[in-house]
Amino acid sequence: MKLLPHIRLMVYYGLTEASRSSFIEHSIENKTLLQSVGRASPNVGIAVLDESGNVLNREAKGEVLVKAETVMHRYWNNAKATEDKMLNGWFKTGDLGYIDKNGYLFLQGRLKDMINIGGMKTSSTEINEVYEKFWKVEEFYAIGICEGIHSGEKIIAFVIKKVNVELSIEELIGFGRKYLDFYKVPSSFYFIESIPKSDTGKVKTGELKDIAKRLEKELC
Repeated sequence: MKLLPHIRLMVYYGLTEASRSSFIEHSIENKTLLQSVGRASPNVGIAVLDESGNVLNREAKGEVLVKAETVMHRYWNNAKATEDKMLNGWFKTGDLGYIDKNGYLFLQGRLKDMINIGGMKTSSTEINEVYEKFWKVEEFYAIGICEGIHSGEKIIAFVIKKVNVELSIEELIGFGRKYLDFYKVPSSFYFIESIPKSDTGKVKTGELKDIAKRLEKELC
């Protein structure tokens, strides 16, 4: 926006099942909203629920649900998927987020990317965002791997370091401890040449978990 100040930047949030659920026109004067996907579009309801299905207060993080005439009614010939994703007319997006006091929606990753470390929870997105600010890191992606029936998960990180830069695991641990709670610092770091992604640029977490299982010894 600084380079092209005359350009109007507009962002909307939606899914195939619930198109254009929120909208915002970004302004460089209000930088606090640059991470937001906007307020609910006209005639669209957006709510954030906890794991028990209770509506959360503003600023509290949970799963984003959408209700509108534009939301799908059901999946074709898939009653189980419909049951899993619909709740009294609300569509469960699988996205994590919160609504601020002014009604702006902020997304913070996917529900399936939540990691449970002995009852304490974090998300891949939170960890990735911290490490991607490390100047020696080109790409970074954290996943959760089952550690044991009673232990929950452990965090495994895959790292691509910048060209012609030396980077050690000790440096990665030290960086994480500066900016993350202790339990959010990955247990293991692996340097790889590329992170598997789909044609649309989404990380193939399933492939990363398969790689992790080959590299780690004690996984359930």
